[in-house]
Amino acid sequence: MSNAPYQVADAQAMLAAPVPTPYSLFIDEDGPLLPTAGRAIFDYLRIAAGRRRASPAKVAVALAICDVWTRGGEEPWEWSPDADELITIGAATAGTGQTESDASEVVRLARSRIEVAIEGDGTWRQIWSAATAVGAQTGFSLERDAVRASVVWRALIAFAADPRPLAVPVAPDGASLMLDAVRSRVEATTAEQLSAINREWRPVALGSTEEASSLRRTVERLPPAAHERILNTQDPQRVNVWFGTNREPSARSNPLSGYTNSIARDDLFYGRCEVNVPEARDATGGLRRFVTGWLRRGSPDGRHPRVESRRRFDDEAAFIDDLEAELARSEPQERTALVFIHGYRTSFDRAAASTAQLAVNLKHQGPAAMFTWASRGSLLHYRHDERMIEASRAQLVRFLQTLTSIADLDHIDLVAHSLGNRLFLRSLTDWFTTNPPASAPLRNIFLGAPDIAQSEMLRSASIYARAATKTTMYGSDSDSALLASKLMNGEVRAGLMPPPMLTGGIDTIETSAVDASNLRHNGLVDARPVQSDMFLVQDGKLDPDVRPSLRRVNSRTLPYWRF
Repeated sequence: MSNAPYQVADAQAMLAAPVPTPYSLFIDEDGPLLPTAGRAIFDYLRIAAGRRRASPAKVAVALAICDVWTRGGEEPWEWSPDADELITIGAATAGTGQTESDASEVVRLARSRIEVAIEGDGTWRQIWSAATAVGAQTGFSLERDAVRASVVWRALIAFAADPRPLAVPVAPDGASLMLDAVRSRVEATTAEQLSAINREWRPVALGSTEEASSLRRTVERLPPAAHERILNTQDPQRVNVWFGTNREPSARSNPLSGYTNSIARDDLFYGRCEVNVPEARDATGGLRRFVTGWLRRGSPDGRHPRVESRRRFDDEAAFIDDLEAELARSEPQERTALVFIHGYRTSFDRAAASTAQLAVNLKHQGPAAMFTWASRGSLLHYRHDERMIEASRAQLVRFLQTLTSIADLDHIDLVAHSLGNRLFLRSLTDWFTTNPPASAPLRNIFLGAPDIAQSEMLRSASIYARAATKTTMYGSDSDSALLASKLMNGEVRAGLMPPPMLTGGIDTIETSAVDASNLRHNGLVDARPVQSDMFLVQDGKLDPDVRPSLRRVNSRTLPYWRF
């Protein structure tokens, strides 16, 4: 095979060449389900590389993969279509999987399945390495294309989710040398040549327009019940989340718009959003739980809740009317609001998703609400978020005053996480200093991993007893985020142990043994034992000594409890 650059004539010849076999399909009693991942990617790229202004990387990877499929049957390489598929996955996904997106996770799982299967086969490891090098040379990333192309996405997920060991074909002789030649051709082809090939690339060369559209129709013919049987999907729960925010709307003229990470200095916007929360049926988690989540109707995110809609009200009165209408339809036990105040590095949608997930995990029967302040949503903007805390205090007070003015709302349980605790405590102090309510406005307060100096919290802790019936704080000895905050601020944080933050009126619970969340910092949102304890507090079991899984620790001053 020549190592010369790809030309228009080469592309036309490869597109006109016959493909070795028809689709390889998953089969069950109702007929064909999905094309296998490698074939789906191959056929998608043969079409997509001819679209107007397709990127040079997409054209390059399509050329390389077409080269493999149309020349793979020639001497001395002679391998099966199964080998073509594995090589296609290796080349097409080489530049994917480097981020923390769910698309990357699917790609990592698919690649891992192949890498496990070829672990003891030196020849296949060389082929896989060479295929990956081809993809890396093109610079192509499959993530966006896979999610947009439903057949590719479903086939890739099904491939990653298959629990059976992958049986790889016999390693084809000379394959790695052939792939090295393909990589050399890609390297020799200029961006101008790729653009010229793109202009002349015709999907009709696949054989017919019928073949060009067959992938889409294959999936459209499938009965929904077939997907559910094979992939164990389930509809997500829909949760309404009422909100107050000082974030600038993406478009003030559009009440359905989203919200930015910038602050609207003196404005407080009220609204309601709808969140899909996937309900996992597989209690063991793992690969199948992750993959099936992607295919739940209405929730392509799968592992995480997803904001489906947002509605901004004209004013505070419209917000109250909407929430009161919800309460009017509720049973008495459903008239307690759960309010969430998020921490650092949180976008509007992430805050809404956390609120909805928390409501589901706590089996909360009343309305869920959040105050979302203008966090930058970025790892590198902690100091910015600290400034936004100070700029958001008045708006949080207004939002809490609005909620407590709703007559049909019997109770309010409030959850503050991380840096949100600093905002909550300072706002609560402002409220009780300037215009104190006649009675305690809250029922339960839950403080998760408070990112606030222990000294400040100890000075102001009496405000919690004035604001609520019960205050419970969850902290850990292994919270990396709070350790970083301690180093940056020079003071020990209230949620970081030792020493435990102990003061009258606050039950301190150590979560070190049960919090396996990211950075050991998100136990309030992610750790089920913590949420089970919160559920019991909401249910009226206020004494930690009577709640299961908690053990009293007697210190020199006050007791605290550990899971």
